[in-house]
Amino acid sequence: MGYLRGVGIGTGVALGTSAVVRMRNGFPQVPTIPQRIMELLAKKRLNETPDVVLVADDLDMALTVARSLRWGRVVGIVASSPITEARATVVPAVVDIPGVVDAIPDDMLVLVDAEQGVVIADPDGAVIAQYQAEREHLAPRIRLYLDESHLPAETLDGHMVLVIAVAGSEEELTDALEAGADMLYVPLDAELLPLNTEPQEQRSALLDLTLRCAGKALLIADDYALPPMLLLEACLRADITLAEPVRDYLNGLGIGEFMEELQEAHAECLINQARCALPRLAARLSEEAIPPLEPERLAIFADKLAMYGATRILIDCPRFGGGIGSINLPFLDTFVAVATAAMLPVFVRMDRLELNEIELLLGSGVAGMVVSPAEVQSTKALLRTLTYSECRENLSELLKQNLE
Repeated sequence: MGYLRGVGIGTGVALGTSAVVRMRNGFPQVPTIPQRIMELLAKKRLNETPDVVLVADDLDMALTVARSLRWGRVVGIVASSPITEARATVVPAVVDIPGVVDAIPDDMLVLVDAEQGVVIADPDGAVIAQYQAEREHLAPRIRLYLDESHLPAETLDGHMVLVIAVAGSEEELTDALEAGADMLYVPLDAELLPLNTEPQEQRSALLDLTLRCAGKALLIADDYALPPMLLLEACLRADITLAEPVRDYLNGLGIGEFMEELQEAHAECLINQARCALPRLAARLSEEAIPPLEPERLAIFADKLAMYGATRILIDCPRFGGGIGSINLPFLDTFVAVATAAMLPVFVRMDRLELNEIELLLGSGVAGMVVSPAEVQSTKALLRTLTYSECRENLSELLKQNLE
């Protein structure tokens, strides 16, 4: 662990894996993806965009390269040279650290504290926890993608399922991070992101959440209430999927219009040369919007959602009637199949998952399960002992018996 002191630019604290900007023939080169992260991607063990701290000779060089980096999200900058005039940056930066390009290698965990003008290379857990306690800007996290509990669960036959934790309150957020949730689900009008607040309070709540999520992807239940410009700013700081309600299963009412608003705001940012990023959209199905169990109509519905810009589907009401036991398995099995054909992974939110329910959900082919923070570790542990093909066969047999 090494401490380096320089001059801070901007505010806040960032934590990410280092990527060194090197020169070739007088031009800065975009850092290549580290071998470790490439291997995790190849094994499908990585479901988040890596947070990156750029290490460069000067700040302008790093800002230029940041626009071209595709394999990671730039959250901080460290530079050797001092700046000659006042500058503003979107991410925390520390400059005027001579020789930093040689001092910090690629793929090292780096903490950037712009307020104190401090860079910590290879910080240990105690240092990260101290920053969390003192500043509440940085949530404690295990070294990026190295701890087994923070990797997605994979069945014995290689089928990966995300375990997503509900994080609506301060306590749930802390517990979800410690449990190793793959993604954080913020319910509608949660304590961490309440509705009907003043614009400045809403902005502060969302940006604070992007800092405290510790690099975890966010799945945020919205009701077309968050301003597009605020979302474009927040998506620079975190991987955000908005779960918007479907108010008309035939027309996907709401999703298409909202995506148009986001794209118009994004175009305005590009014209003004402002940095921004678009969120992903998930269609959130409540009991009122569940389409009928007719494969052809379900397929049309899924295709329309994809056309309107949705990339995921969240079923927020799996315990509605008409099924086997407490889950509507006939609908879920058919819907997941048509959604998957439309390239739309399906997440299911459950309360108090039972052992047999996890097996049935796995057999249906869902891509993610939204559970309480207390259920994250046990759900992951169980999934790693199961075989997807066997669960699929068991579900098929159960559905067959139900028809007889």
